[in-house]
Amino acid sequence: MTRTSVRSRLLQTNVGDFIMKKILLALTAVAAMTGSASAADLAARPYVKAPVAAPVANWTGFYIFGGGGGGLSNADQSVVDTVTGTPLTITQRQDGSSWFGTVGLGYDWQFSGTWVAGVFADGQFGSIRATIQDPLFQITNSQKLEDS
Repeated sequence: MTRTSVRSRLLQTNVGDFIMKKILLALTAVAAMTGSASAADLAARPYVKAPVAAPVANWTGFYIFGGGGGGLSNADQSVVDTVTGTPLTITQRQDGSSWFGTVGLGYDWQFSGTWVAGVFADGQFGSIRATIQDPLFQITNSQKLEDS
């Protein structure tokens, strides 16, 4: 077996083989570089129409409202001598309870996009009553939440 150097082997290679290998290497490089890089790129997004705008709130119109509830009235009383602080009567608690309510109607008008003007009328009613007694002078009276 004879040993030859790399230099001597290159000199023994045909020039045509060497050119062929260079061309093959160049074509392989070109083929590798021209392939698609789809793994790194995202696909083009499909065309989609813009969503329909949400309707804008409109406050123009008539309205009616109502409400109700209950109420309590409590009165604690005792008569005390202001000089000595001595109670002149027993302490009394007098109370009452009943109902009340409200009703109303109105009209609002929205203009210039963000401004609202309106008119309304309402009324309250009720019947909250209680009895008050003065034990010193023996006077009895009633109180009532008047309608407004």
